[in-house]
Amino acid sequence: SLLVDVSQSALAMTRHMFKGNLKIIIVSHTVDGQIFADMHFPPIAEEYGKEYGVDYVHLGYYAGAEAGIASFLADISSTYPSDFNKIPLEDLPLMQTVKNHEQIDLAICATGGGDILPAWIRQAHTTYGIKMLLIPGGGVITYAVPYYPDQTLGIVGGLRGAAEYELLINRPGSAIAGMDSLSVSFAWLIILMLVCNIGYIRDRLSKGGAV
Repeated sequence: SLLVDVSQSALAMTRHMFKGNLKIIIVSHTVDGQIFADMHFPPIAEEYGKEYGVDYVHLGYYAGAEAGIASFLADISSTYPSDFNKIPLEDLPLMQTVKNHEQIDLAICATGGGDILPAWIRQAHTTYGIKMLLIPGGGVITYAVPYYPDQTLGIVGGLRGAAEYELLINRPGSAIAGMDSLSVSFAWLIILMLVCNIGYIRDRLSKGGAV
């Protein structure tokens, strides 16, 4: 599922792409992913004056994991006869020009699960040579690192990556706020560890033991 750090990275990158007038097609490999996209992408599109069906399309959830990715890249309409809102693909202008992998210039994989990262690398980059960007959650960054720089152009990893991206596009958001909270939490954890260790050392010394 999409974790907080992954979602904030994805939203920051969406703003960046809309600002650059890129066309976006959204697909989800989890059910909650399509719900997240339906909630957050339309307001961002409205913010940048983008029109649904022309500038971006939300296709929704695909089943089958890696097999679903392969089917989508080979023939989009065979995987998605209609979009998330049940609008037939032939009624969406963007989907008249994007039929399969040949019209896809960049694939961005945002996920909190490590298994889907290599699946997109294999199907999109290895099979068709599509450029890739990876947005892994903090717990699966290590799954993404081996693919850089040969098989992915870059990695926006974890909450820190999301916060850095927000700074790069000059749109501070919840990722930066989250990093502030995380830094305070880590500071308290370090202080507690120091206090506990000092207490342990004092206790051992008071009993005449070696530290």
